[in-house]
Amino acid sequence: MRQGDGMKGLNVGEIATVADRVTAWVNRTQAARTPLAFLVGVVKKYSDDAASQQAALMTYYTFLSLFPLALIVVAVLSRVLAGNPELRDTIIRSVIDDERVLATAEQSLAGLSQAGILLWIGLLGFLLTGLGGIMAATTVLNQVWAVPHRQRFAIGPRYLRALGGLLILGVGIGAVGFLNGVLLQRGADRLLTLPVTMVLSGMALTGASLLLTARPIPRRGVLIGGVLGGLLIGSLAYLGTELGTLLIARAGPVYGGLATVVGTLALFYLGCQALVITGEVASVASWRLWPRSLDSRQPLSGDEAAYDLIAQVQERVPGMRVAVTWLTPAVGGGDLHSGPESARML
Repeated sequence: MRQGDGMKGLNVGEIATVADRVTAWVNRTQAARTPLAFLVGVVKKYSDDAASQQAALMTYYTFLSLFPLALIVVAVLSRVLAGNPELRDTIIRSVIDDERVLATAEQSLAGLSQAGILLWIGLLGFLLTGLGGIMAATTVLNQVWAVPHRQRFAIGPRYLRALGGLLILGVGIGAVGFLNGVLLQRGADRLLTLPVTMVLSGMALTGASLLLTARPIPRRGVLIGGVLGGLLIGSLAYLGTELGTLLIARAGPVYGGLATVVGTLALFYLGCQALVITGEVASVASWRLWPRSLDSRQPLSGDEAAYDLIAQVQERVPGMRVAVTWLTPAVGGGDLHSGPESARML
């Protein structure tokens, strides 16, 4: 038993002291370097917002919303463009690129009552079901941007804004599919469709985010969110077919017949994670929520601002205000209250 010889004379207290010194050195190092401090700030806010669970919630509701929305797209375009079947098929396939989903939607539509009022009532029910993903995204956006509960949308405005957000995203997806289809038909290389996808995706995400968030998003946040969101979602859309096939193939040996469902959910989860991370980056940059401490016993200026915002989220009724009292002042300079004070302007 000579493995402990090197530790002879070193007790538990001394080991803890060494660990504290190492932690303090790492903390000082990351706080003094803006890129590292910003990265730590994003990771900490991601954790504070339980963003991983939020992305999973968005994935679940978005997946369940997929078929009802596909059914509505097929039904509406079949009625509106009944006299132009070629244009109808082009637009539908630009929005729904999965032949199995499209075939199932057309079969289900054929089984619905074709009587005018009954058909539209049925489609309204599908629309409300299909809003699940947008409603989940609304919750995530308001959490990321620290909107107090007292200021969040009531049930009526929330559904109306969700419909508006769905329309914006639908138009964006349709525009991406249509323009990319035109480019490919004219012999353009597929890589040339990537900038179109990124730009239109960024614009659609920005419009939907502004509509679904119950507070004005700072200009810096709008710019960062639009650019980063367009880059991430555009890249995922460009790689979607290949990536989806890879995920399904990887899931096959474990999940068997469920591999397609599991692979599709994994692809959706990547997209939702990209959206959540985009929001976290934009909010941290807008409110300068860094540097954040790696040691909860020694909070830094970014911690003070971030935790003040988290406390304000818990304001539930119009006459309620939550304030945080710090018994020990935060370490470090900077504008400690830039985030919370901007929140109080609402």
